[in-house]
Amino acid sequence: AKEYFLQAGSFRYQRDADELRASLILAGLNASTAEVWIDDGVWYRVVVGPFGTKREAQRAMTRLRERNISAFLLERSHPTG
Repeated sequence: AKEYFLQAGSFRYQRDADELRASLILAGLNASTAEVWIDDGVWYRVVVGPFGTKREAQRAMTRLRERNISAFLLERSHPTG
């Protein structure tokens, strides 16, 4: 089985990520932030999901586009058992 997420943004400062996350939650989306370590330091990703189907994720992506947020789809295999 697979899970789908949308990355709505990636920020250098946690404050910026938290602002976006809060606005997405107010819009009724399940948003969270995650710290990601990359060569040049830590970045804060804003992720929406998980979604059980690609169709649900694409519907949410449309809602993000309506807010001028260009997101991209992340797919993850879900361990069964």
